[in-house]
Amino acid sequence: MVTLKQIGVSLEEYQELFLDGFGESGGEIPHVVFSVQDGETRVAYCSVNGHSRGNLYLQHIFFAKGIEKKYGYYVETLKALHALGFPFIMGAISNKNKVALMWALRSGFEINGVRIATDGKVFVEVLHKGNWQED
Repeated sequence: MVTLKQIGVSLEEYQELFLDGFGESGGEIPHVVFSVQDGETRVAYCSVNGHSRGNLYLQHIFFAKGIEKKYGYYVETLKALHALGFPFIMGAISNKNKVALMWALRSGFEINGVRIATDGKVFVEVLHKGNWQED
């Protein structure tokens, strides 16, 4: 089971996390960054924004180098985000990022629509309805 630990990062530190996780520069400025922990081991970071009441916008998940079972940690991270009290998690995935799209659909995200950014890139908007209030 993973846990989330909110951390403070500067813009420069966030850009380093993004570069380390994706091998390129970029990324929006996050509202909150969580260290995703499996016990004492950091397996990933995730950046999120509160979108509206009950809705969380998941920007990115960056996995630590050498981490195996990434999909399992991805699903556990979604559960942990829902457990924070957010029944809905939203996201936007590049239509060219087939691995991320397949993971999203496999984990229960539904396609909510598409949008075109000002630079012409196409993003698939997704929505995850979680069972965050388990008995």
